[in-house]
Amino acid sequence: MKPFLISLFAAIVFILPGSLTATTYYVNPGERIQDAIDGSTNGDTIIVRAGTYTGVGNRDLDFSNGLAAGQTRAITLKSESGADVTIIDCLGKEIDPHRGFYFDSGETAASVVDGFKIKNGYAGNGSGIYCYNSSPTITNCTITGNSNDGLGGGVFCYSNSNPTITNCTIMDNDAYGGGGVFCYGSSPTITNCAITGNSADEGGGGIFCLLSSNPTITNCTITGNSTDGGGGGICCSMNNSPTTTNCILWDNAALDGHEIALYSISTLTVRYSDVQGGAGEAYVDAGSTLDLDGSNINQDPEFVADGYWDAGT
Repeated sequence: MKPFLISLFAAIVFILPGSLTATTYYVNPGERIQDAIDGSTNGDTIIVRAGTYTGVGNRDLDFSNGLAAGQTRAITLKSESGADVTIIDCLGKEIDPHRGFYFDSGETAASVVDGFKIKNGYAGNGSGIYCYNSSPTITNCTITGNSNDGLGGGVFCYSNSNPTITNCTIMDNDAYGGGGVFCYGSSPTITNCAITGNSADEGGGGIFCLLSSNPTITNCTITGNSTDGGGGGICCSMNNSPTTTNCILWDNAALDGHEIALYSISTLTVRYSDVQGGAGEAYVDAGSTLDLDGSNINQDPEFVADGYWDAGT
């Protein structure tokens, strides 16, 4: 009889509500988003209502804040009304650096940021979103007007960071390398994104891949980006193998390879894409390979605004 009673008690304990019950929190203008994050647990959803959020608790947002080292929260942070009206204004400056989000505790795809405009970040690297050994989900966001003198003006992916970036606009960001997105030993999945108007001093106005970074880039428009180095659209250096499918690379500008530049045993595979100038205008050094086959075209995409992505179309 005793074993049966013990088993029954264990079953009752298992189904009791509590930590297994997901909670939805709401954040209103004037409140702190970080407070809601800190009060949440795995599986919770935080809905942020329309408004501009800035200052302490509304920038440098960290899903692992207050937890033991290596722990984080698998939660969804989502705007109620979309990125156009739900703004995280970092107000970062060189003398007072701040960014939008900071992921460094092994976050997985279960840590979600959905539907924010992240602007005016300034930090050493990753002024919009910083990822170190973390792979969150970033969706329906506009990452714009962020800058630094380091790497990744918009998004920084470092050391096995493989975020999923979907339905985002990454525009008008600036950095020393990787104005829009910078990858170091990381392989994000970038889908249905507009990467436009970004700039970089050294290379990769739109996207910079360094040291065994192999992002998958699909259904993206990469246009209007620039650099004083190589690869106005995409730059790869030191053993990278990204793949680009169903994309447009057009009207980018660089010293070497306006659309594409490949260095130091890098390979870029391009399929079913529209690449201005085709392989003829790309910069590919000895030992690197541009795999651009007959599935691609070189035809003016005729953007609504000449040479620039119109996110409203």
